[in-house]
Amino acid sequence: MGTEADGPLAIVAGAGVLPRLLAEGERGEDRPHLVIAFDGIAPDWIQAHPHEVVPFEKPGRLLRALKGYGSRRVCFAGG
Repeated sequence: MGTEADGPLAIVAGAGVLPRLLAEGERGEDRPHLVIAFDGIAPDWIQAHPHEVVPFEKPGRLLRALKGYGSRRVCFAGG
């Protein structure tokens, strides 16, 4: 478990149901979170969560999204 000092959990969403389950769990517990998905494969369900869509080939944009949202905890989930 993280603390508020760790900021919101960032979920880098791959394929499958795991990223969605994590995001819904965070929302269900009323914890701030950010879903990050990649251009071209971003699932529709992220629209219900704070999210960013970034190009896979530009990791700097992913890092900027994390920093901009204040996330210090990152979870990569899905295929």
